[in-house]
Amino acid sequence: MGVKIDSASGTKSAGPVRKSGTASGASGTGFSTLLGGVEDAAPSSVQANTAVGGLEALLAAQVVGDAMEERAKKRRVAERGNNILDKLEALRDGLLTGRMSKQKLIELAQALREPRENNLPPEAEKILDEIELRAAVELAKLNV
Repeated sequence: MGVKIDSASGTKSAGPVRKSGTASGASGTGFSTLLGGVEDAAPSSVQANTAVGGLEALLAAQVVGDAMEERAKKRRVAERGNNILDKLEALRDGLLTGRMSKQKLIELAQALREPRENNLPPEAEKILDEIELRAAVELAKLNV
């Protein structure tokens, strides 16, 4: 199928531009009137999306915060266990060399009196129980 071009003359003017008034169509409703409804509806949907995005960000921050808190709790439990084990090792070394420091015994007793973290996982609870029991037995043998 071919296309026939009648004339190759320049462009034609569309006519004068009207700045106000109604369109020359049959409805009599202007384009700007139709846009008024669209412009009014748009901000509420954007605000709703912003509110949902803010809520999602808040929930994500809470999840991250909870995970960080859990990690910090595990770190504190590990530090407590390692601290008591270090003091037990120093006690053993002192007993083996015959140079037992009373200060080391006091530090071990104080470490055992420090409060524990609450709501520990059962495995961590069991490990700390064993470490603290060992330290308490060693202190009892030395009448501390």
